[in-house]
Amino acid sequence: MGQEKIMNQFLVEIFHEVLRREDAAIASGGFPNLSAREMHVIEAVCVLESRGTGENSSTEVAGQLGVTAGTLSAAVKVLERKGYLYRQRDERDKRIVRLRATEAGWEANRFHEKFHQEMIQAVLNALTPEEAAVFSKALEAIGNFFLRG
Repeated sequence: MGQEKIMNQFLVEIFHEVLRREDAAIASGGFPNLSAREMHVIEAVCVLESRGTGENSSTEVAGQLGVTAGTLSAAVKVLERKGYLYRQRDERDKRIVRLRATEAGWEANRFHEKFHQEMIQAVLNALTPEEAAVFSKALEAIGNFFLRG
């Protein structure tokens, strides 16, 4: 198989397969009412909240996820109803809405982190250290391409 075909297969087919397996793992891990997209919203909230720097406003979470405020608001509304997140007005500036994870949200995030760690470890176990270094460099180049916009 040519290099272009392998790269295209990875970027299209494998990417979708990773998301499909992530959805399946989330469901079988005790969170059948969450999608991978919802889990990524929870993850962003947990990451920003855990920094303890007050970076967990709706605007900052939307920026972290690369979505509009309206898209995030709709997702948060669903995740509030499911019991994973809640909104809280900032004590010093009532115009700012902070997003916080409930205990169920933190538990889901821990499960999600473990899924990712196991996925990465499975890939690394199949590679030599040299191959892992080349693979990481290639992934960095791919990431830079997509992050440039």
